[in-house]
Amino acid sequence: MAYGRPMKNGTRRVPVTLHIPIGMLETIDDYVADYAQTSGTAYSRSDFYNEAAVAFLQSKGIDPEGERNKSVTRKPTANPNEDNINN
Repeated sequence: MAYGRPMKNGTRRVPVTLHIPIGMLETIDDYVADYAQTSGTAYSRSDFYNEAAVAFLQSKGIDPEGERNKSVTRKPTANPNEDNINN
C-alpha cells in the first residue's frame, strides 16, 4: 500500500535527513503554512526543499531537471531478459 502523495513526474524519491537550526526550521514551516493557506493547494516542507534545491542548482548553472532525473535508473542484470524489480 502506498502512503502519502503520488510521486511527481514519476521520478524516484528517497528520504533525506537534514540538520538545520530550529529557528530556520520554524521559519520554513511558517512559510510553508502561509503558502499552503494563501494558494489553497497542498504544499509541504518537502516541496519547499525541492524548490530550494532546484533554484540553487540553477543558480550554479546546473540543470536539475536534466535527463538523469527523468526516470529510475535500472541496475544491470546478468540476464538481460530478467525482470529487474529490485532497484
